[in-house]
Amino acid sequence: MLAELAAANAAFQIIKTTISNGRELASCGKALGTFISCKEDLMREGNKKRARGVGGNDLEEFMALEQIREKEKQLKELMILSGRPGLWRDYERFCEEAKDGRAKARQAAVKRRKKNIETAGNVGVGLVIVFGIVGILLFAFWMRGAFAQAANDLTVCRMVKCMKIDKKTTACVYRGAHNTQETIMYAPYEFRPREYLCQWNPDQPPPPNIYDVLEGIRDSQK
Repeated sequence: MLAELAAANAAFQIIKTTISNGRELASCGKALGTFISCKEDLMREGNKKRARGVGGNDLEEFMALEQIREKEKQLKELMILSGRPGLWRDYERFCEEAKDGRAKARQAAVKRRKKNIETAGNVGVGLVIVFGIVGILLFAFWMRGAFAQAANDLTVCRMVKCMKIDKKTTACVYRGAHNTQETIMYAPYEFRPREYLCQWNPDQPPPPNIYDVLEGIRDSQK
C-alpha cells in the first residue's frame, strides 16, 4: 500500500511537470501508466478485502486512495486551465484504454495459468501411463524369464514301474533325463498319469534299481 502511494506520488510530479511545460501526455506515458495502475491496484485490493470481509474499513488504505484521488483532481484542474483544449478528455480516454488493457492482461494471465495447470496435469497423467506401461512390460519380461527358468528346471518323467504296497497304496516310479527319478504313492482308484513334468536334478547320482526302490517302500510299510 505504501509502495503504491509512493509510486503514485512520484508519477504525479512527472505528469504535473509535463503539463506545466505544455507538453503532450505521450511524453509522460510511463508515469501516467504508473499513476493509473497504482490507483487501480488500491481499489482492487480494497474490493477484495471487502468481499472476504477482511480489512474493509482499513483507514490507511482509505487515506492512500483519497490522496491519489485528490491528486487526480489537481491534474484535472491543471489540464483544463493550463493544457490544450481536450487534454482532460484525452487523459480520461487514456485511463479507460489502460484499464481495459490491464483487465485483458489479467484475463490472459489467468488463461495461461489455467492452461499451464492443465498441461502439467496432462503431462502427469501421461507420465503415470508411461511408467505404468513400462512397469507392466518389465513385469512381463521378468515373468517370462521366471517361466523360462522354471521350464529349464523341469523335465518329463515317465512311468517306469508300479507296485502295490498294500490294499490302499500303490507306488509308481517315474524317470526323467539325467538320472532324475521320483516315486509317487497313489490310492487304489486315483488317476496315475503315464508322464508329467517333474523337478530336474542333473547332479544326482544314478538312481537305484527300480525293484529295490519298490521293495524298500514295501518293507517300510510293514
